[in-house]
Amino acid sequence: MEKKWEKVAEVREYEAESIKSMLDREGIPVLIRPVDFAIPAIFGSGGMVEILVPKEEAENAKEIISEFEEG
Repeated sequence: MEKKWEKVAEVREYEAESIKSMLDREGIPVLIRPVDFAIPAIFGSGGMVEILVPKEEAENAKEIISEFEEG
């Protein structure tokens, strides 16, 4: 059965790796996907990406991300 993925955050690319690492430590699989391929990333900005996790892990992931952002 194919996993259903849910977007839990939209962040700059450089922030995404930190969030992915935190979620990985909690055993939550993560996909990172560019928000819009048509808009070129501005040098140094890292561009915007979506953080996707399996639907059943979404609430837990959102709590972890919220704690990270409050930080």
